[in-house]
Amino acid sequence: MSKNSYQERVNEIAKFSLELPKKRAFAAVHGKQGKHSVYTIMMPLAVLAELFEADIGSAFTRSQRPVNGKRAKGVTSYILNNSTNYVIPSLTATIEDFTPSKDIVGSVIYDDADFTTSHIKNEDLENSFGDAVFLSVPETSRWWFIDGQHRATGIQGLKSALGAMGMVIDDMFQYDTVAIMVRLDSGLEDRQHQFSIINSNMVKPNANLNSLYRKKERTGAVINSTIRRYFKLSDLEFDKSSCSGKNPKRFAYKHLVDASLDMLNCKIDDDISEDDISNLDEMWKVFTSLSVWQDFYIKTAQNLREQTIAPHAVFIAGYAQSLKKIKSDNVSFDSIFKVFNQKLDYSRAADCWQGVCVFDGKLVKNSKTVSATAEYIYSIVSCHPTYKRQQTKAAA
Repeated sequence: MSKNSYQERVNEIAKFSLELPKKRAFAAVHGKQGKHSVYTIMMPLAVLAELFEADIGSAFTRSQRPVNGKRAKGVTSYILNNSTNYVIPSLTATIEDFTPSKDIVGSVIYDDADFTTSHIKNEDLENSFGDAVFLSVPETSRWWFIDGQHRATGIQGLKSALGAMGMVIDDMFQYDTVAIMVRLDSGLEDRQHQFSIINSNMVKPNANLNSLYRKKERTGAVINSTIRRYFKLSDLEFDKSSCSGKNPKRFAYKHLVDASLDMLNCKIDDDISEDDISNLDEMWKVFTSLSVWQDFYIKTAQNLREQTIAPHAVFIAGYAQSLKKIKSDNVSFDSIFKVFNQKLDYSRAADCWQGVCVFDGKLVKNSKTVSATAEYIYSIVSCHPTYKRQQTKAAA
């Protein structure tokens, strides 16, 4: 049996059944959750794209939230851009009516005239958990997706995306499948309940881990390696999005990643040039070489945060934005290190930060305070004679 021949046969049965006048057939594995029999189908992407129908209507008549087009397009792009190495988690759906059968002979399924859901309680299937079965689904039977609607919409979006290139889904994803766990539909109220419970218990990975794990993209990999080159791992907070109070860590990893992207003026999945990589290296070399880390390091990271502005998110973000302006002036960061080190007052109590990012003794981070911090840093650095010389040299 050749490679993919079994999957090809299963896929072809599902695809062929789309053309049948009354019935569709899907290979599945029988399982149980609570009092319900459930069936897991490995559905070809092309078949899902044909079958899927988004849940629309008012909040009272649909099973879940409406589809967010931008989010669904992100799924489409993700699959296309990672066509040989992508992961789509399983979807969950209920079906109005279907008949499971242990007989996988297609003619038996297609010729069976009795489409009643009482087949689900067939004695032969009652304890067949883990067994392979075939599901016969009437053509008119509605599929309701209570989890994975955006993934399904994104897969459906492959039709138009590939169509624009003169292709169909099978041209690129002939053997590709996505798992769908299905059970018999129990009505709108139950679907709404299941959707609410599933999503109320979902927890997104924190932003630090998202940033840390984005190492497949070149930009993500470069940022990760540069940060690790200049910062001690013991000083970085990976599990929380900020450092405060008695947290022994100096920096939230996400703040460093966000600052890197801002200075580079790109997204984590964009490509970057060799000049960008050099600028990123200089950015954190200058930052970690500042004397403030020795001057204010008393005993703990908490002492550092209380006495200086430098480890705080608003300063790190402002620092990145100021470097973006400096970069546009064609001045290298390394050449003005002494200006950063000697002309800026990093004390949290310094008058220069009052009304900029410190208000009534409290640090405030928002777009306005970050921009004001960046403008102040740039104003101090760019008026220094060293900066002027470097700017003139770069222009020449």
